[in-house]
Amino acid sequence: MTHCKEAQEAQKAAEKKAEQYEKKAKRTEKLEGDVKKMKKEMEELKEKEEKSSEENEKLKKELLECQERMKKMEVDNTRFQTRLEEKEQNNQRMELEMGFLKKVIDDTVLESTLRQNHLEEDLGRRDRTILQLRETLSSRLANNNGTSDSDEPSTSSSDTDNWEEMLLAFKTIKENFPRDELIAEAKIMADKLMEVSKKPEIKQLAEYEMFRLKASIRIYLESIEINLFKIEVKDPRYLRAALLAPCPRLSSKFLTEYCQEMDKQPPPTTEAPMVPETGIDPKTHCYICHDELSGKLYNCKGCNQKTHAGCSARWLLYGKTCGYCRRKMLPPKTGANQKK
Repeated sequence: MTHCKEAQEAQKAAEKKAEQYEKKAKRTEKLEGDVKKMKKEMEELKEKEEKSSEENEKLKKELLECQERMKKMEVDNTRFQTRLEEKEQNNQRMELEMGFLKKVIDDTVLESTLRQNHLEEDLGRRDRTILQLRETLSSRLANNNGTSDSDEPSTSSSDTDNWEEMLLAFKTIKENFPRDELIAEAKIMADKLMEVSKKPEIKQLAEYEMFRLKASIRIYLESIEINLFKIEVKDPRYLRAALLAPCPRLSSKFLTEYCQEMDKQPPPTTEAPMVPETGIDPKTHCYICHDELSGKLYNCKGCNQKTHAGCSARWLLYGKTCGYCRRKMLPPKTGANQKK
């Protein structure tokens, strides 16, 4: 009986172990299935990683290509900007050159207009002189009863005296004409006007006035040379044909603007003269016309500077200040302000 019990117990223990082994086998089968699944998942993940790496490489290549394109575009943009700047500079140069050419053309047109006006005046005077000469010739021929065989009029002693007087007069005008002094004084006035007034039209007026004055001086001197040549020929037809261009001077418009701008300036704090250095003594000469003081004089109450009464009257037509100290002054009157 004891042996049977032991056998039964051994059998039960063996059955338990078998059950345990079966459970372990089932567990191992499940684990093996899980491992296989994990392997498959790992393989799938590897494939996905490979695909993603390939895609990343493609993206990197595309990014590099985009960067290269951006660099090329930047280079092209810099080239375009440099070309644009060069074009702008060329346009500015062209504008400056066009402005300079326009100014030259305007100056040339103005000078030609002045010359044309003087030539027209000269031609008109010459025509009138020719008519006078024809009348003189006809009267002389009538007096001589047609005995003169020559077409040219004879030169009388009075004509010779007239020729010598005209030659001396034109030479005196040529020698004593203050060309440099007139231009220097006008330039000082123009610079002063442009300095006190910042208006562009005032600057244009000053530049135009200097150009007009220089052109008038040149035409005036050329007319003197032409008249000297006519007279030196000693042809009686030229005795009455000696014509002189208008004397160069500053225009009334420029003088008006100059005096108006000077009137706006505050009076000086010192007694120093405001007129430019001209080389004359203001104590003995008029600072307006530069002639010696004589006749009726007028003195400013501010600086006590004397001038010709006529010069002061003409000066005060364009402004109300003294031309020497720039203080306000009244027109000259007969009385205490005038001295003989």
